[in-house]
Amino acid sequence: LDDEGIEFKAAARIGEKYTDNTHVNVTSYNRIVLLTGEVANVDAKSDIARITAAIPGVRQVVNELVVGSGRKLPSRDSYMTTRVKTRFIDGRRFQPNHVKVVSEAGIVYLMGIVKKSEAAAAADIASGAKDVKKVVQVFEYRD
Repeated sequence: LDDEGIEFKAAARIGEKYTDNTHVNVTSYNRIVLLTGEVANVDAKSDIARITAAIPGVRQVVNELVVGSGRKLPSRDSYMTTRVKTRFIDGRRFQPNHVKVVSEAGIVYLMGIVKKSEAAAAADIASGAKDVKKVVQVFEYRD
């Protein structure tokens, strides 16, 4: 529930200030917030991270926003996320429900509280999925 509240508050606060040329996704896992998407300039990128960090309960902000047009082009990100999750299940190398998968513009972000061996397996499996350009690990380790 804390993560859902953080996501809702961050999206609302960002949306109030940035309406044009901005596409931001907010994902929170164990109060670590991942920001993905596009913004118009470096100042907006920094400000959005600051806005997010100011939300009560946020422990860390991982700012993966890209400076660009800010317009979300049609993508296959949801299909990529599904492919990666399916590969996790088929791979049987760790518990798939321990890893949250977020895809944005061909980049796969992995979040969760895992062992280092699980993180390595998840990154390995995700990198082999069709159309994945890059895998970014945003894990907390329990070993």
